[in-house]
Amino acid sequence: MIMGHYGDPNQDKKKLDESLLPNHYAISLSGEPTMYPKLPELIKYLKSLEATKSIFWLQMVRNQI
Repeated sequence: MIMGHYGDPNQDKKKLDESLLPNHYAISLSGEPTMYPKLPELIKYLKSLEATKSIFWLQMVRNQI
């Protein structure tokens, strides 16, 4: 959707470029993502990006009846 805005001369190209690089990341720690063998390297890489402001680790807890 964003890519179509590059053809519009009224759009700020710098803002469009910034929109393609997220500042915040969320990683689920339940299920398959925890089995990803390079998860620590991914987190280090995301932290190394200048634009990164935060990385969230989300852990889902099942309701126990």
